Amino acid sequence: MIDNASAREIGEFAKDAVIGVSETTAALVRSVLERPATQQCIVGAGLSVLTA
Repeated sequence: MIDNASAREIGEFAKDAVIGVSETTAALVRSVLERPATQQCIVGAGLSVLTA
């Protein structure tokens, strides 16, 4: 997932790791997970695609 996140998004993940996870964090994670490149990586790793 990190490979498909922007530098700003990675910075947000790092900040949230220190101050705590919020609904904004969850929304950002969902956004990155929904990207086609992330989906391809998940499937390529033999994991099932996450769906809500």
